[in-house]
Amino acid sequence: MTTAICSYENIRQITSCTVCNRTFKDPRILPCGHTFCVDCIRNTMLDTTIMSCPNCSFAFPICLAKHTIVNVDLLSQNVALMQLLHIRKIDIVQNKQCAICNVQPSITSCAHCSRQACVSCLEIHRQEVIGEITRETMEIERMSEELKLTLNQSANDFRDQCDETFQHVNKRFDEMQKNLKLLNERLCQKIQEFHDQRQADLTRCVARLHTEIQSIDKFVLDSKHLLIDVNVQYSLYQQLQIIPDVTLGLTIDAPRSIRCVRDLLFVTSSLSKSIFVFTIDGEYRGELRHELFAKPIGILFIDDSLYVTDCDKHALFHFNGVLQ
Repeated sequence: MTTAICSYENIRQITSCTVCNRTFKDPRILPCGHTFCVDCIRNTMLDTTIMSCPNCSFAFPICLAKHTIVNVDLLSQNVALMQLLHIRKIDIVQNKQCAICNVQPSITSCAHCSRQACVSCLEIHRQEVIGEITRETMEIERMSEELKLTLNQSANDFRDQCDETFQHVNKRFDEMQKNLKLLNERLCQKIQEFHDQRQADLTRCVARLHTEIQSIDKFVLDSKHLLIDVNVQYSLYQQLQIIPDVTLGLTIDAPRSIRCVRDLLFVTSSLSKSIFVFTIDGEYRGELRHELFAKPIGILFIDDSLYVTDCDKHALFHFNGVLQ
């Protein structure tokens, strides 16, 4: 029996593009029936409106209705050539036999196991591989279904756990929020109490400070009056130093202090409970009394006003218009 064997060179010519002289890459059929690589067709179409077939020179417009190439990607693929190209290794060896039957000469190698095989054995081997792949595919589909069921169950369990955790978190959050609210109220209450206490203490301190300031102001005023009194006494003393003779006037019981204002002498008497008035020459001019006087001691004039201190009453008496 004679078997026709195709040479390697013939197969190489069949599977090679006549434009790039390389193995076809995505072979597409032109309207004239010849096949070229899609990139070769696209490069031939550049900067032209009419394309000619590189093999038969059949010309056809690119943008006309009949025999028109509007989009290279829409050209039909050469399916038979694609199947031939899918054979990974084409090795036409005349002297090697089929590795499966060991009778027929091999024409190619199996893309699956790389064994040399003839046409008949290659088809049988291909069917066996298809059957094995089918069984593996069915097993994978079965395992996939089981995995889907497991994943669905795991997803349901995870969803239930998430719901339970979410409820627990919400409950815990509500409890913590309630506790924080109570703690905030207590803290605000303590802060308010502390503020009120400090405000009260500050108010008392301010009141004491005002009292002390008033006492200091009174002390300063009294000191000014005493200073004026001292100045008046010193002035009277200086006037008495220049008097050559002292004239004895009216006898006064327990005189305590004397002031000279506008050529008048004012003398206090603690026993008489009065203030006697004399001229500088010793002439008696009158007597000042008040029903509340007990022991008048000190006297002080400021303008036309008279101020008298009483040691028994612990009081200060004020008279207006005495010198008018």
